[in-house]
Amino acid sequence: MEGLIKRDDLYFKYFAENFDHLIFLDASKVFTSPVLSKGEVDEAAYRLLPAKFKVITPNNLADFKDVLKSHAMIVISNFSEEWYDWYIHYYLKRYKIPLIYIHTTSEISNFQQNLSMFRFRFLGRVFEILKKIYFRLEERLLRITVDTLFISNPQRADFYKKSSRVNEIVLTNSRFYDTFLAHSYPVTEDYVVFLDSMVPYHLDQMIWGHGLIDRSSYYSNLNRVLDIFEQKLGKKMVVCLHPQYDEENSKRDFGRRQTVKHRTREFTAQAAVVITHESSSVNNAVFYHKKVVQLTGSRFNDFTKANCASIQKMLGFPTIDMYEAAEQQVSDLLSTLKIDEGKYKAFLSNYIVRSGQEGISSYRKIADHIQSKYM
Repeated sequence: MEGLIKRDDLYFKYFAENFDHLIFLDASKVFTSPVLSKGEVDEAAYRLLPAKFKVITPNNLADFKDVLKSHAMIVISNFSEEWYDWYIHYYLKRYKIPLIYIHTTSEISNFQQNLSMFRFRFLGRVFEILKKIYFRLEERLLRITVDTLFISNPQRADFYKKSSRVNEIVLTNSRFYDTFLAHSYPVTEDYVVFLDSMVPYHLDQMIWGHGLIDRSSYYSNLNRVLDIFEQKLGKKMVVCLHPQYDEENSKRDFGRRQTVKHRTREFTAQAAVVITHESSSVNNAVFYHKKVVQLTGSRFNDFTKANCASIQKMLGFPTIDMYEAAEQQVSDLLSTLKIDEGKYKAFLSNYIVRSGQEGISSYRKIADHIQSKYM
């Protein structure tokens, strides 16, 4: 949650400046059973919120309902459409509180392809059937609808337009563009930057029915290849860690190499070359017009392979297998490394900056829309 609040810091700051009576609702203690409880929000995350936010943690369902009746603007942490959040949807509907979703990350990972693979596994089929039953009941009994969906991915917007559960869709710029507007970093070519995807640890691949790849083999080959790039380019390698990466593992995983967290945009702006697997943070490399190399892997599972292929198709990055790469292959790749100008331009216009919204942050558009329609 600390990482999510840091990611959305511009939203929280702007909303605090433009709205009164803001509540950050931590619903982790409404139910205490292991089956129904949600993950708690720690003190470090709370301290990142602007002072104007009032943090409330209801201890039971009655307290939770009292918060909803306050008619304040409420941000609900860890809110989802999973079955354990049914009561939140129910009481939002009962008290006629508008439900607003903000989905402005413009992610480009190919989860649909992974889902089709997941269906071939027995447990996956059972899970999918149970989920369909729940969503059907949710739709018919609770009649849950989203009043306004703010979204930056036009393809996903077209998908939601077919749903009767979304009343209004507003296309905005991406949150990546917000940060680009808000922060001015020096643009240089001082470093080689690796965008960490936390591949051996990322639990998304397990959720979609895939096993984790071998950690030891992954990091030994990754560091070997990063050493080659560092030597060939004659520039220091900096690893921009995934927001959820446990930094206690960094010495074991990356050795002597410099690692940074929550500074990806800053170092990407100063990169001569950016190296990635399938990190959504590669958006920053496109913003700053940086050359990118994609590390693929013959030992990756299907989940990671599919996400790598999705990004490569969209942005045209040259690829190299990190398990097979030798010095000569890296040299050959770097000698012809260039940007696919057409794909970069198309990606920016399709996913990051809406036509006619240049210079406008998504949080400003969202706040203005909420004020005009709901306040």
